[in-house]
Amino acid sequence: MKDELKKGRILAFRLLKYRDRSEKEIIERLKKKKISSQIIKRILEELKSLSLLDDKKFSQSWIRKRLREGYGFLRIKKELKEKGIREDLVKELINNFKKEKNIPSQIEELIKKRARRYKDESIFNTKRKLLSYLVRRGFSYEEVIQALKNWEDAY
Repeated sequence: MKDELKKGRILAFRLLKYRDRSEKEIIERLKKKKISSQIIKRILEELKSLSLLDDKKFSQSWIRKRLREGYGFLRIKKELKEKGIREDLVKELINNFKKEKNIPSQIEELIKKRARRYKDESIFNTKRKLLSYLVRRGFSYEEVIQALKNWEDAY
């Protein structure tokens, strides 16, 4: 029991050394290493008491990072859900970030950057590829269509 607790703590600290993690991520990794549920619960309590495990803080950090990398809110929302973050928390945080982030300008920057790759393509193929790319990155279809119209007008 003592060895298992020590092993679980070491693993949890090692995981948190690289980046913040969600509670679900820690639980899954500890279960993979055959740590018992009682020990996992104890480790989670310790991590929370040390403020090393906080799903809200993790989510805020994740959203900031993914926005900097050029991802949209739809993809970020999906990723947070996969990481076990509560739906109500995700909605609240994304709404807060939407107020401070200018999505159309972010999409326009990505279009300018990406369109260079397709300079030898027809405008139709370029728009089709840009649409596909931006939707995969998590931007809504409506946002992308509007940005592509603006880009085409300036093109």
